[in-house]
Amino acid sequence: MELRTLMREGGCGHVIFEGQPTVIWAILRDAFGPDRIQARDECKAFKLKGETEGKIEVNIKQSPQHIEVNRSELKGYEKHVILELMKETRNVISKKHTPCGLNIVKQLFYTR
Repeated sequence: MELRTLMREGGCGHVIFEGQPTVIWAILRDAFGPDRIQARDECKAFKLKGETEGKIEVNIKQSPQHIEVNRSELKGYEKHVILELMKETRNVISKKHTPCGLNIVKQLFYTR
């Protein structure tokens, strides 16, 4: 109920969930409507500054309303990947100069 209220009132920011994909998708459909979530699969490389590995490649599922990552693919680099995804989202939003509202709330979801 709190998430639905936040989105309807035009709250901005990132919300991070951890859980089963089916539950997360139910939340997305409930919050944004069943026809609004058009996700695509993508593989992204993330630079790992100051780490022994130079980069990590992660499969993500992304729509305008969310980004989904499988935590098992992050290999202990959750902080690097999540922070970079949040920066990318913030940069896209600021380039559009869009005010806070339903269309720009970006959700980051972990799956097991």
